[in-house]
Amino acid sequence: MSTSSLPKQWMAPEAISRKRYSEKSDVWSWTITCAEILTGLPPYPDLDAVQASTLVATEGLQLFNVCFSD
Repeated sequence: MSTSSLPKQWMAPEAISRKRYSEKSDVWSWTITCAEILTGLPPYPDLDAVQASTLVATEGLQLFNVCFSD
């Protein structure tokens, strides 16, 4: 599977940067999905998929800082 077809906004940092998948990356994706359901917003609504995945992988961008900030 090419990385361009993956849902980058839901991917864990280690899945983005090292292409490692585990139970922890599943929990990350599940948490992103739950936040999307609770807020009614897609993950990182002000960023496109490439920007979001880059910031998650390189700078530790966290969803709750984005979704629930004032």
